[in-house]
Amino acid sequence: MLGQEKVYPIQAEKTQRKSRIANLAHDLNLTDNQVAQVREIHESYKPRFEEAKKAEDDAERKLIVKEIRAEEKSAINAQLTPEQQEQFKDYHLKKKKEKMHKMQPKK
Repeated sequence: MLGQEKVYPIQAEKTQRKSRIANLAHDLNLTDNQVAQVREIHESYKPRFEEAKKAEDDAERKLIVKEIRAEEKSAINAQLTPEQQEQFKDYHLKKKKEKMHKMQPKK
């Protein structure tokens, strides 16, 4: 592994989060102000996601996370122009399809 930097799970998660916001900024053509607002919204929801991870029941945890995500998505959507809102909706549909495709068994 000479010349390669080892990536730890926490670093990978932070990098993934940053790239998610960067992808969103690119795909929706967000202004610098909107990017800052999205980051601020995301950061404000972090404690709730962390708290949800503590739920012992898996089904309960999934439900709580789903509700928090919906609220976060709504807060972000409120910062967008009508055109960006449509793109945001399409962005999430695309991500959902990609996730479903990954979950299908390989043939």
